[in-house]
Amino acid sequence: MSIDNYEKFLTTLNNDLNKIFKYQEEYIFCKEGCSFCCEQGEYPVSELEFEYMKLGYEQLSEDTKEVIKKNIQELKNNPQKMYKCPFLINKSCCIYKHRAIVCRTFGIMTETKDSVKVPFCHKLGLNYSNIYDPKTDKLSMELYEKGNFKIPLKPFNLEPQEVMNFDLAKELNLDFGERKRLIDWL
Repeated sequence: MSIDNYEKFLTTLNNDLNKIFKYQEEYIFCKEGCSFCCEQGEYPVSELEFEYMKLGYEQLSEDTKEVIKKNIQELKNNPQKMYKCPFLINKSCCIYKHRAIVCRTFGIMTETKDSVKVPFCHKLGLNYSNIYDPKTDKLSMELYEKGNFKIPLKPFNLEPQEVMNFDLAKELNLDFGERKRLIDWL
């Protein structure tokens, strides 16, 4: 596995994601300290992503590593389908630079083969909540038109499996390997 090539890939991906988040800023309310997306999920990651996450872990203080080990043990003692990310400490990701693709892309309206998905945090008054109608459980063109937004609604194809198949990943000969839930790698 080439971590150097993966870091090149992430540099480009992060630049693109920063542009997307900036472009969609009228609809996105992510901010430091908001960790709802890390409080309950499955966090699917590939083998390559997990290897990169381990590099981030190795750079942490021994005290932080102990907290993470405790979090992991608690998860293993009480397995659940949805769980809090063990790297979330005090509402902050302690391996932020080394986080997975699913973490990097969360929060953006995503287009899939079958539908357009908005992040669950819209139900909490966050991303896309200003154009989401809870009565119909759909994006609302009426709310969009009333809101006088400057930027048109635009979904992006950012499902992690799609991101891993970007041309750049192929050019860099990245082999992401098997994908499974984070807890299953730990």
